Amino acid sequence: MSGTASPFQYNPDLLAACALDGAATNACEKLFNLHAQHFGYAHLMRDENHPPSSVASRFDVFCGNARQVYRHNYLQSDVSGYSLTLNQFSHLFEDEKEALLSPGVDTTFGFPDNSIRVNLGDLSDSENSFEKSFDWNWREASQSKWSGISHETKKFLHGAQKKYQKYDTTNSDGLYDFLNWASDENPDGTRIVHTPVDQGSCGSCWAIVTTGAVEASVVRNAGFVAFTKTILQLIKDGVDYTNKTEVTSMLHQAKSEAMSVEERAFPAASLSFQELLDCDTKYDQGCVGGNPMIAFSFVSKYGLASSFSYPYVGYQQQCQMDKADNPIATMQSFGILPSYHEKNMAKVMGALGPIAVGLSVTDPSFMHYESGIYNSSVCTEELNHALLLVGYGEEPLNDGTNGTQKYWIARNSWGEGWGEGGYVRLARSGTDIGRTGSSVCGIGIDPSIPLGASFISDDYLNNQMSSMSENVPTNSLTQSDCVGLQCLFDRV
Repeated sequence: MSGTASPFQYNPDLLAACALDGAATNACEKLFNLHAQHFGYAHLMRDENHPPSSVASRFDVFCGNARQVYRHNYLQSDVSGYSLTLNQFSHLFEDEKEALLSPGVDTTFGFPDNSIRVNLGDLSDSENSFEKSFDWNWREASQSKWSGISHETKKFLHGAQKKYQKYDTTNSDGLYDFLNWASDENPDGTRIVHTPVDQGSCGSCWAIVTTGAVEASVVRNAGFVAFTKTILQLIKDGVDYTNKTEVTSMLHQAKSEAMSVEERAFPAASLSFQELLDCDTKYDQGCVGGNPMIAFSFVSKYGLASSFSYPYVGYQQQCQMDKADNPIATMQSFGILPSYHEKNMAKVMGALGPIAVGLSVTDPSFMHYESGIYNSSVCTEELNHALLLVGYGEEPLNDGTNGTQKYWIARNSWGEGWGEGGYVRLARSGTDIGRTGSSVCGIGIDPSIPLGASFISDDYLNNQMSSMSENVPTNSLTQSDCVGLQCLFDRV
């Protein structure tokens, strides 16, 4: 939500005094009051609906979290590789925190009859998974442009498209040293992931992740189709694709056109996750929880409206059919990646874009994450949250060795004031471990990705590209709306 509170700035000495001297100290009370003022719940502690006993219990919860943050940062952060902080969750009771999470929807019952999905390889064939994901996407994104083209031209174009989507990898594994689709540090040189939003008091992470993945796929495929069209037009104009010099010039021209289209398409591709909350209700459950794979199936059948016409309000409503019946984007299918194959996930991400994953937020430290590479041996693999993986990298270990720690970059839905500007880095395995191992907090269990996503109409894209800028206020709550923490208090 826009207007989300900025990170809570506090005196470290005050935190130390509170943590070391106990809850009875003036330091804890002062820190608690500063926190209440910063996050806007101070007036509620004086409300007759919140008796002194409730305020005292909340104070105890806050002091317990303050001790956890202090002990981790001053005793474990050098070893763990990440730091914690007091934030918008530090005073919440367990049931209030659980309301922000999404227990997900079990997919073992099967998918809706209308779903078209691609099983991208199996546990023993991760390389085939990568090739399948690429082949499906380029076919679905550009097959309508193939009529009247010779077999030789198709073969050349397919090779050119692979060069386009696997562009400038820098190591022998076919991976990038660093990749981030939320910035310009990616093969396209332009961002395709929108700014993190705050889900508020609704467990809508699954819907936000779904739309984020589809948005990125729509933008990337808009460039992909522009690349294809440019090459076909140049061939039609007489460019000799058997001539190396002419081919180099043609690829450069097609790549430049693709990047120009992506940059202009990005602000137009802002899709409604409120529509998923309101209308995707056969299996997904609105603010109670959902599963991106089920939501992908919904999008492949019905498409998604623009967030400008169907904005986020932070709670489930009746489906607004007048808005839902005017989708601006759709997708042909979705890919289910092999579980626990993190190297394969990185390859697919490099070729196609962000990946939707589940996460187990069963270690209390995750909600208080501030920075660094998060890892936990405490969290289970019981998925109750969703993240959008947008990149990966690695950095030197802080242990005097020459080793490195690989990590994922994930966009969360708890606002820009949480974590690293709304993002979290999570420890990443550099291998495909399959059934023999596990991923940090379950991020490798259910990875999935949209395939063949696109704008429904070229006219919509052309009209929007001329007038829109990177400003997506209508997919966020405003200060006048019910703000997440206050909503929680209003319900207890």
